[in-house]
Amino acid sequence: MKSTSYLIFLLIQLFAFSQSEIKIIEDDEPGIPFTYELLVMDSETKKPISGAEVYTYQTNHIGDYESERPRDARISGTLYTDANGKGKVVTIFPRGYNDAETGEHIHYTVKADGYNDTSPTLIFADYYNNRYDFDNPYTYKAYLKEMKEKEGKRTGTIVLFLAKE
Repeated sequence: MKSTSYLIFLLIQLFAFSQSEIKIIEDDEPGIPFTYELLVMDSETKKPISGAEVYTYQTNHIGDYESERPRDARISGTLYTDANGKGKVVTIFPRGYNDAETGEHIHYTVKADGYNDTSPTLIFADYYNNRYDFDNPYTYKAYLKEMKEKEGKRTGTIVLFLAKE
């Protein structure tokens, strides 16, 4: 019985870690391609958190979610961080709401065993205006560590922090 339970646990972990990279757009999605590495870290120790569930959603290239469900969007997906607390998302660069001051942003919902669930938002204006304090991070913010553009495509690294229960 114990060996069966352990085998099921290992299969779940294997499946979770195999989903550390997601593509949440179609190949013909309009907009600027944006691929980023996602890192989930403990807010106190700054150590990576493996097996964290990260749901992400965002607007399309014209600022619409294209969904009738709250806290959801057509451009969305779930990944599970690998053994190094990392994941990878292939998407497009979002546009802010049509008439809102929020600007470009991406939403997340993050869950991990032993940590409080959180729903941080990446506000690109925070990155542009250098409004980050990596030494004292907030769990309600997503931190864009870097962003580069080459040949019309953007890449970046986004860090999410979780606090222990």
